Amino acid sequence: MATPKKTRPTIAALAGGTAAAGAGPNSDARADPPAPAAPAPLSAAAPPEKPAAPAPPTAAPGGHAPPHASPAPAPAPARQRPSTARGQRALDALTASAEAAQTAKLAFKELGDAGCPALAELVAAGRIATLDCSNNSIGPAGAAALAQALATTSSVSSLDISANAIGDAGCTALARALETNTSLKHLDLHACNLHDDAASALAGGLRANRSLVVLNLKANYLSDPGATALAQVRV
Repeated sequence: MATPKKTRPTIAALAGGTAAAGAGPNSDARADPPAPAAPAPLSAAAPPEKPAAPAPPTAAPGGHAPPHASPAPAPAPARQRPSTARGQRALDALTASAEAAQTAKLAFKELGDAGCPALAELVAAGRIATLDCSNNSIGPAGAAALAQALATTSSVSSLDISANAIGDAGCTALARALETNTSLKHLDLHACNLHDDAASALAGGLRANRSLVVLNLKANYLSDPGATALAQVRV
């Protein structure tokens, strides 16, 4: 039996193309070259990436945070001064005086609350025996500063703080100072914007006080309850 003759694949078949029509196995027909691929479309340029934020400092070995610059310390608060140069001059004169127990006549000096801490220092140091600080725009804070000094001093015998709007809060601070003060004999609270709460506080301070002789409460806003509280104090 005759063996079938093997045929060789055409160049077109090897190239993956199709042979020309009528070309035999020995034909020299060539397949058309493949069309060039279309160029890929250009893509829009990507915007530049933002720089990454710096990483937070990591803890050093041993659990301690890495060293860093400590903030500068806050400046010390400036000492308060009276609201006018006139008040400051009056306080400077008291401070510079060599007199041990002075009569301080400071009415109408416009000390304000700001001038009371410096005045309280002189009171606490025993530098003042008689103090007139009436009509000085002193409020509850200034009265509280003076009361704190009065609670520990034994040199002041007279305090005139009249015509200052110290109110019930300032008067209450002075009333507490009366509980421990042993030298004050005259206290003038005329026209200090006081009400029945102030009178009740004064009554409590007077029960423990054994030195006060004169208490002026004219031109305030006391009613029957406040007057009754004061009347019940035994002198």
